[in-house]
Amino acid sequence: MGLSKHFPKVEKKAQTIVLTAALLLSRIPAEIINRSMDSCRRMGDVFADLCLYFFTFILSHEILQLIGSETPSWTRKI
Repeated sequence: MGLSKHFPKVEKKAQTIVLTAALLLSRIPAEIINRSMDSCRRMGDVFADLCLYFFTFILSHEILQLIGSETPSWTRKI
């Protein structure tokens, strides 16, 4: 996704290994575990991108409001 190209994520191997081991002990097939872990990773990337886009939208909206509020009073519609 967007930010992962510029800011590579540090893998949390210890947590992943413990979680995978616990799920394998629960007799869940490894293929299903791998697919669900991959899906969770992708959802995390999408969520991070959405947060960035939302922040950018709010920031640009506030800047435009600030610029728009400094127009001369004779150009404003009442």
